[in-house]
Amino acid sequence: MHQQGLRPNVDFRVVEYSSHGAAIAAVAASAADAAVTTYTPLRQIPADLRQQVRLLSSEIHMPHLMTLAHGRLGAPAIEQVRKALLSFQKTPAGETLFRDTGYNGYVAVTPDDIEKLRPFVDLTVQMMR
Repeated sequence: MHQQGLRPNVDFRVVEYSSHGAAIAAVAASAADAAVTTYTPLRQIPADLRQQVRLLSSEIHMPHLMTLAHGRLGAPAIEQVRKALLSFQKTPAGETLFRDTGYNGYVAVTPDDIEKLRPFVDLTVQMMR
């Protein structure tokens, strides 16, 4: 939006909602003009709600849901959790979970993924000041 000359709190304002679904519902109910979300919630909301909004796709691709572990768990435990999550997605229960929720599964976050997030983190920090 910045690249298009739009200024926060002048040309638009950011309103936080409790969930992606709530943000989408706000657009459907005309309480918001637009919402930023990912493709997954659009697949999870009821079809009638989905039909009330128009998708404006973006060329931005980045990890949008991450599973985090605190360093106090230690490297061996973190690696054990990582392996368990990666193997879970290959089980019948994992395949069902990911199919039903619309998520694609787990992939390792790369340094490139983190770099793609940096401009958005920087903008978020600026807006919080």
